[in-house]
This record gives sequence, structure tokens and C-alpha cells, in this order.
Amino acid sequence: LQLTMCTNQVRGGKGVLVCSPELSPEAVAIRWCSQIIGKSFHLMSSTEKRDALTTIGNMKTSALVVPRQGTITVEELSGMVEFCARRYGITMVSFDHLDFMLHDINDLRTIDNGILAFNNLCAKFAVHGVLGVHPKSINSHDGKGKGPRKIRMGDLRGSSKIKQLAHNILVLDPPDQ
Repeated sequence: LQLTMCTNQVRGGKGVLVCSPELSPEAVAIRWCSQIIGKSFHLMSSTEKRDALTTIGNMKTSALVVPRQGTITVEELSGMVEFCARRYGITMVSFDHLDFMLHDINDLRTIDNGILAFNNLCAKFAVHGVLGVHPKSINSHDGKGKGPRKIRMGDLRGSSKIKQLAHNILVLDPPDQ
């Protein structure tokens, strides 16, 4: 979903920085390229996969992938966003997901501070921010014996700060099995 939003921005002439540190930059590029060419990444040829970064680079506007994998601090991300905003004119940064920005994903203050810091860096560099936040472990049953329960806002790590700062919140819940 985040890559679809990024693709739409790029097609509309807006520069985008994509950061998905859970995956290698090459894997992010392949998935994004599949969005751009309209083909499932499972069906892409080895040549299309190999040339994914080139395909993204050939867009008429700046379509950038953060070139590293693993935890990225807010300070590092801020430096990347500043550079890309000034040099390439990006107007959107997509970061998936919050856990890769934090050192302690179980401390609510750390989570709140991470969400606030992401919000602040987006405001500082006048870019639209999309931050992926995954649900914490939840009891998958509703407690009434009626099967799986829907994800609630409170299931998201840092949900109080997200509710305070987010302009839009989209919760994706898999269909009942």
C-alpha cells in the first residue's frame, strides 16, 4: 500500500524517498518497480528485477530508495530526508516500519518519541510522511468464542501518539479465515 502511494506521487511528478529497512534496497526496488510497471514481482523476469533500480531511476521525477537495511535512527533518517529534499526536491517520505527506527519497541515513551520525531522531521523539511506501524501482539480471538477479532487502534504500538499526530490512519486487517 505504501509503495502504491509512492508510485502515485511519482507519476504525479512529486519526488519520493522510500525507506523500508526490513528489506534490502534491491528487494524494495523490485517491489516498487513491480508497482511502476504494473506486474507482480513474482512474475517479473530476472532482467526486470536486475534493472529495477534503473527503472525507478528513469522516472521523470525523483524516486529514491534508502540504500541500506537494518535499524535507522531518526537522526540518520533526518539527514537523508534533508539531503533528498534539498538536492532532489522530494515531497514525500515513506518509512516502513516504526520498529526499525527504535531501539526498544516495548517502551511506550520510546515509541511516542519516535513517532513525534518522525512527525517533526517531516514538518521541518516540508514533506508528507507515511509511517508504517505494525500491531503489537494481540489476542487473536474476541474472548466471546466468536472467532478472530478485528485489529483496534489500541493494538498499534504508540497508538496514543499516532492518534494525536496522524492526519490519516488506515488500519488493514486481514479477512476472517
